[in-house]
Amino acid sequence: MITYIIVKKMQKNATLWAVIFVTGFLVLFLTNVVQETYRNYTIETLNGKKVNLYKLRNESYLIHFWATWCIPCREELPKILAFRERLKEKDIPLYLVAVNDSKDKIEQFFNNAPPEILLDNSGRIAAIYGVEKLPETIFVSKGNKKIHWKGPATWEEKEFQLILKATN
Repeated sequence: MITYIIVKKMQKNATLWAVIFVTGFLVLFLTNVVQETYRNYTIETLNGKKVNLYKLRNESYLIHFWATWCIPCREELPKILAFRERLKEKDIPLYLVAVNDSKDKIEQFFNNAPPEILLDNSGRIAAIYGVEKLPETIFVSKGNKKIHWKGPATWEEKEFQLILKATN
């Protein structure tokens, strides 16, 4: 009887440890896959320049996800393009990520397209950043502090002050 109880407890513990081991392995494996994807993911600008996301990790930047087919994005875009002048004063780059859009449509949309447009034809970079809907903007500081704006923003003094606070 005592042997039976000991064997049953060992079986329960073995099952528990097996679950813990498998869960831990999956977490480590999936974390590594995401990091590796992030490290190796290069996205192209409208003018053909390559930008590696992993290399952005040591700088503060504002990344804006939009599309030519998105009405709120079209309304917000002039505001964020004007806002970029304020960002330049603080050496904070702005990246405009065109999600599921073609180069031709973007060039038709602009008379003179800004050079910081990145092409995310597959939506992969938007997924890496956890974008849920367009437009969405994320400020990432050198310390990896993040501020998210889901939906259109006004891109006035309030947003600028939030960004300045996060950079300090």
